[in-house]
Amino acid sequence: MEKHSELYGPQAQTVLQSLANTLERVLSEAVDDFYDKLIQLEAAKRMLDILSCDERLSLKTQQARNLRFLADPALTEHMHRETALHVGRVHAMVGLDKEDLVRSRSVLIGAIQSRVDMSMHGAAIAILGRRLTMDLAYQIESYETLQLARQHALLQITEFAWSAENYTDLIQRCGRVLVELVEVAACAIGRPDAEGTLRFEAAYGQGAEHYLAALSSKEEYRISIHESEPSGRGPTGRSWRSGKPERIRNMQTDPDVERWQRLARDEGIRSSVAIPIRTPGHFPVAILSLYNRLPGGFCGANQRAFVDLLQTLLGFAAARVQAAEGVGRPIPYGQRQRWVSLIRTDALQMHYQPILDLITGSVSKVEVLARLHDMGRVLTPGDFFSVLSTDDFFAIFARGIKQALAQRNRWLNAGFDIGIAINLPSFALGDERYLQATEAALREFACPPQRLTLEVLETERVPAGLEGRDEFGKFKALGILFAEDDLGSGHSSLARLRDLPFDLVKIDRAIVGDAGADATSSLRFVYHLTRLGHSLGKSVIAEGVEDADMLHALRLLGVDLAQGYGIAQPMRGDQLLAWLRGRDRAISPQPHDAPLVQLARRLLWEERVHLNVTQPSCTAGQPAVSEDTASVSTGGTALTDDSGRPM
Repeated sequence: MEKHSELYGPQAQTVLQSLANTLERVLSEAVDDFYDKLIQLEAAKRMLDILSCDERLSLKTQQARNLRFLADPALTEHMHRETALHVGRVHAMVGLDKEDLVRSRSVLIGAIQSRVDMSMHGAAIAILGRRLTMDLAYQIESYETLQLARQHALLQITEFAWSAENYTDLIQRCGRVLVELVEVAACAIGRPDAEGTLRFEAAYGQGAEHYLAALSSKEEYRISIHESEPSGRGPTGRSWRSGKPERIRNMQTDPDVERWQRLARDEGIRSSVAIPIRTPGHFPVAILSLYNRLPGGFCGANQRAFVDLLQTLLGFAAARVQAAEGVGRPIPYGQRQRWVSLIRTDALQMHYQPILDLITGSVSKVEVLARLHDMGRVLTPGDFFSVLSTDDFFAIFARGIKQALAQRNRWLNAGFDIGIAINLPSFALGDERYLQATEAALREFACPPQRLTLEVLETERVPAGLEGRDEFGKFKALGILFAEDDLGSGHSSLARLRDLPFDLVKIDRAIVGDAGADATSSLRFVYHLTRLGHSLGKSVIAEGVEDADMLHALRLLGVDLAQGYGIAQPMRGDQLLAWLRGRDRAISPQPHDAPLVQLARRLLWEERVHLNVTQPSCTAGQPAVSEDTASVSTGGTALTDDSGRPM
């Protein structure tokens, strides 16, 4: 039964029936009068001014149709509510504020009353007026629903703004949330390349991919950030330069976007806002574009507040991610999608770089490095990692560990028992999928767990305290080893190295590779990092070894293991097997006159002299130390060169 039977029941039908013919005669004039008066309101004038003549005519036709609908004697409350909710959503989406909607209702009923004989149709007009009031209430309900949806979207974005692990995660999760809003038909995020051409990197919403493909592939649709170029005078270029959101209220009438009008019309896009993602006082790092299928979108008071809050949230989130991972080059959307698809195919292949034991000269393990084959190119992680989300990184890990352990078994069958070291993103410590994939791979390929090492970058965030130890402990319970990668490259607390169960530390390649610029400082840094690692009971690996002289210098300084192009470059599994079969396991005699070796000797001599001077009681009764007889202990064993003389 209807809640308002006096407005929709049989009695109302009888009263309204007498108004039908009269209303039809005056409807056109009443609607014209309504819009003539409406345009005198500033907000309404702004909205009507952006419409073309055809669009205004269409709007009047829709208004007349809606009035007929409201005056229909057969109208039910359910039909009224559903239609009004839809109309309310439209009004909210085109930026008509609630206050202006309320004013327009009084203008509309006045335009009708002035053309109807109230003595004859007063009762019918009263019912129509009350229906218009109900109509207003239903429409405002839609406004409130949209506002709640915006607030919910902001809460979701706030949550992951501080938890997203990388730029790709940030833009993907943001895009998926935004297109759930009824007013956002599509959204896109991009950055300019070195020439200032915007490269869209993510797109969400119906038709968004086709629209952005055209923007990216056709020169006439290219978007620039430079004011000197015509393609830079649209909302995207303006927002990049101004740092403020820039709107297009109607794509079909705004001269600034004339070059994109046909494309927008074909895709049903009528209005947009370009939001620069930046923190206050800084240049943008990206542009977020929101698209609406109606004119006037993103211009209402609540919409503007939403856009401003969204800009603030994403600005600080992008700054956080940027500080953690740096700024990579923009990768176009199509290329991103292709690479993300390829990592789940055989196009993803593992290469292996030997890690040399500096005492025995044997290859104790290899580091697993991902390579992606794309249209004849072989891409390294530096090329494609920046486009990956956390789910994509897991896909690489799961495929990579299985490939590597299968390859290890092939080497084992050929007589080479080699350990495997594979990178583990720090966020994987709290992701049960990685633990399960590791356990399953060890079981599937019957790999002794101590032959697997997982490497975690020093520069990545690792859970601290008990939480961190617990997360590591789940993996350690399997019997595997952990290595802290790139020691010396970040600024993590030494407590992390002390408290977390790392078995090995890897000295950052930038420290080892910098020996050519400042060899003394580099070797001194390596020496002290090695002593630190040994004092904590951990083996030390040096990365970035480029030549044999550095290899000998590192051996002198007590480094346990080394890898780098001076030993071997990363290679396929079959190539590594051939390399293992052909190499001489013995480390060549130490070149005493090599500059790096001499520097390493002098460093050890200086350190021993310093120890004698600062702590003489520790060396009482020992013979005097000369530069030629300086020695260093690694793991309690003095190193000697091939002639038996202390090194």
